[in-house]
Amino acid sequence: MDKFSDFVLIIIIVVGLIGIPTFNEYSIIDNTTNNNVNNITSQFDKTVRNKGCVTQTDYNNFVSDLAKTGRVYDIEMTHTKILYYPLVSGSPGYTASKPYKEEDFEYAKNTIFASIFASTPTDYVMAVGDNFSVKVYNKGSFVSKIFGSFTGQSEQEELIATYGGAVTNET
Repeated sequence: MDKFSDFVLIIIIVVGLIGIPTFNEYSIIDNTTNNNVNNITSQFDKTVRNKGCVTQTDYNNFVSDLAKTGRVYDIEMTHTKILYYPLVSGSPGYTASKPYKEEDFEYAKNTIFASIFASTPTDYVMAVGDNFSVKVYNKGSFVSKIFGSFTGQSEQEELIATYGGAVTNET
């Protein structure tokens, strides 16, 4: 029994001396990469909202900058606008202070890609006041893969960055 406890003690010491510092180092690398992804995503979002359109060049530059991190990402872009419908007196929801109905309209997610990656690409143009948002999901970092293996979820997808707001210009 004494030799077994010595063996277990050696394993614990090795894990403590090598495993924990290695894990901490990769956590620092993951955090640095996530900060870079946030900066890249924020810049792309600001560019799109200030221009009022998504261009193929801007999107390709965004994807290229993300690829430099050495990770795989899922990117979700959303374009929404508020539509106003006039109501007549007596209609459900009609008031003198609000004689209209508001409806949020979300464009299909593939609409942006259909425009910028068509056989003859065109910019995907949005109107001032519309909303544009972009989300970036990490398809698994080193640390999340380790945690995933302990929890039985080998492919964790983690939301890294989300930015968006009102479109400020039209092209």
